Amino acid sequence: MQRGRIAHSNDDQVVLQGKLAVDVAVKQLQTNQVYGDIGPKILEWSMPAKSQNQLKTSLAPADFYPIYRVTANPAPQQKTDSLHRAQ
Repeated sequence: MQRGRIAHSNDDQVVLQGKLAVDVAVKQLQTNQVYGDIGPKILEWSMPAKSQNQLKTSLAPADFYPIYRVTANPAPQQKTDSLHRAQ
């Protein structure tokens, strides 16, 4: 749009979706509450091109590189009764 090659575009605000996903995951882990189907409103963009500030919720910065890391606590080992062991 900024180069004038696209006249119209839909925008599902992927940057905002990512922020919401992290926020909901953290809240669900903290409260064990299930959240419904949430997400940002789909926007429609038309010429003239929008400002860079308006696109901050839509386009990741050029130098963005996602790094995912999950550290799980090991599950506590359960004691087994000798009568239930396989022989």
